[in-house]
This record gives sequence, structure tokens and C-alpha cells, in this order.
Amino acid sequence: MQVTQRSVLAADGWRLQAVDISPDSRPKALVVAGHAMMVDGRTLWRPDRPSIVGTLVDAGFRVLVADLRGHGASGPRADAGGDWTYDELVADTEVWRSLADDLADGLPVLWLSHSLFGHTSLAWFGLNPHRLPHAFVALAVNAWNRRFEPNPLLWLGKSTVMKTSRFAAERAGRMPVKRLRMGNHDEAIGYWRDLTRMAATRWESRTGTDYYVGMPNVSVPVLCVFSDGDRVFTRPADGLAFTAALSNRHVLRLGASCDVESLRGMTPGHMGLVTDASAAPLWQHVAKWFSARVQ
Repeated sequence: MQVTQRSVLAADGWRLQAVDISPDSRPKALVVAGHAMMVDGRTLWRPDRPSIVGTLVDAGFRVLVADLRGHGASGPRADAGGDWTYDELVADTEVWRSLADDLADGLPVLWLSHSLFGHTSLAWFGLNPHRLPHAFVALAVNAWNRRFEPNPLLWLGKSTVMKTSRFAAERAGRMPVKRLRMGNHDEAIGYWRDLTRMAATRWESRTGTDYYVGMPNVSVPVLCVFSDGDRVFTRPADGLAFTAALSNRHVLRLGASCDVESLRGMTPGHMGLVTDASAAPLWQHVAKWFSARVQ
């Protein structure tokens, strides 16, 4: 295994960082992997513990683990004065895609997303289908919006949470994630304003571009993974509604009735999908699914 630090500039000059992990032999493809909000790339890969990225590298893939803008090594973080918007995270998809193209050396490029990186990437690829990766895995990907929440009572609870969190973010000048013990990275006030605005209106840019209209343009195979144990952030019903417009969707729902016998009964939570070692059979399934798409 070879590990290299990568650095690249976004269009506005923000320096983004990633860890490039290669197997010892020639890889079968290059995977771009990105994390959820309130955390960083260490949820996907750390050298001192089992991980989904480690599983992919063991299976012969080269993986570029991105720290999203304002997270991990791609600072400044929100608690250090960093500020960014949702639209900038969407635009950064082009930076990661271009970096992957530069490094791939003719290999297929694949996309592995957990939560936030999933919906920001889908937003950008839907508007730029000529840059699609070879295949896409979306772990617990969903955007909080009334359009994607079929349960009115649950939507009432979600909208209340968003309004309350907006108040907390405005008072603190950022979303105080660490103080509330919701994660290890505070979120920028600009991003949180966007998130709460989109929850109340549409999944759209600040200039009014409806990101959802591009979803059918994502024509490559997309494996959408949901878990019955994810009871808040991406309930399976919400995730299924959010990804319904994908034109080549493959659904894997973890739970008692999972279609894959080896995964039946697994119910990891939202973060457990990538941080809990008991999810290793899922990680192996993802590696096999990717392998089948690049043979």
C-alpha cells in the first residue's frame, strides 16, 4: 500500500486536500471517496482500523479520500473563521473530478459517497453529465426537504429541528456541532443558511438552479445503500424518494428483509455504515459491486 498526500486549488483559491491510497499492484480503477457533514475523511479511512477504503484498496482499487472544503485538512474550518456555501461544495465536485482524471492514468473513475458528498456530487453531475464517473455508490444519501419526506409528522419534526438549528447557528456565527456533540467539525454559517433554506423551499442553488431536475441525467449505475437502522438522517423511505429520479438506480436496503443474504439483519446507523467494523460485509459487497462494473 502506498499513501500520498494530494493538494489542489478550487476555482476561488480554496486549497483542498486528499489522501491518495494505492495498492501495491496496478489498480483496477480509481475511486474518489467523500464524507458526510460534521466529520472529515477519517471516517472513511484511517490506517489504524478497518475501513471501507481499506477494503477497496485490498480489493485492488486506488482510492482518493477527499477532505471536503472546511473539513479535515481542507481548512480553514468553521471554528477558525472559515465560511463556505452549499453551492461551493457542489462546485468542488469538478475539482475532485479533474484531479481524478489527472491521476487515473487511463483507469476507470468511480465515485464513493457518504451522505453530504453524495448529494453535492449528484447535484453537480446532474448538471454536467458529460463528466460522469464510470459508476457511483451512494451511502445514506438524502437531502432534507418536504419533497423527499413522505411522513407529515416526521417532516414537522425535521422542520422544527432545522429552524432551531438555524437559530443556534446565527447566534454562534457557525453551526456549533462540537458543542452540541453532533460531530467533530462545526459547519459554516453560509452552508447552514443554505441547508435550512433548501429544507424550507427546494433543493436548489442560491441563484435558483433546481438541482433535482438534473438527477435523471445521472445515467451511470448508482448503488443506493440505505439502512433500517438509520432512523434520523437518511431513513430508507426518505432516501428512496430522493433517489427515485435516478435513471440507473440499484437499491440495497439493509435490514431484516435485505435482498443480499450475507447482509441480511445488518442495521448500521448513519455513521455506522462507514465507521462500524461490523459493517465490513457491506464494504466487501461495495468492492464486489464496483469490481463487476470495471471488468
